[in-house]
Amino acid sequence: MKISEVLNESVLLEAKNPRTPHPEDSVFSGLGNAKDAIDSMYYVIKNPETLTIKWDGFPALIFGYNDKGQFTVSDKYMFDKGPEYLGTSPKFWQQYDASRGKSRPDLYAKLNNIWNGLKAAVGNSQGFFWGDLMWAHQLQNQNCLPRTNRALWRFGIGKLSV
Repeated sequence: MKISEVLNESVLLEAKNPRTPHPEDSVFSGLGNAKDAIDSMYYVIKNPETLTIKWDGFPALIFGYNDKGQFTVSDKYMFDKGPEYLGTSPKFWQQYDASRGKSRPDLYAKLNNIWNGLKAAVGNSQGFFWGDLMWAHQLQNQNCLPRTNRALWRFGIGKLSV
């Protein structure tokens, strides 16, 4: 299978179900899926070098430059709707939500805080980056990350706790 086929298949799967499945939810999909999830966990125990970690934040953001050269930040739902839904400013997000009868003022403040940093991180790179928003404020010190959108993470030299 070519890499383009894998990527196209991944995009199609993402469009059908943009959520990352959790192994504990597999019991709702039948015994076979639950057994597959358990087998996968045993495999990782026996082969720990195969384990990867997906830090869970909220929302998932897709950011980069559109075809017109404008820096954009969108969530995965906006991104899938097409280029006209790629947010070119935090204000765009407010207008997008208003058109859907929604309001997320806490998110707009976070987007204002991170917009320039995301743009600087992308630099001159082409394409889009995808990642979960973990936090959107200044770190207080180097040994502790404040509460993220999902959990309180503490980092120190050689240790990590949730």
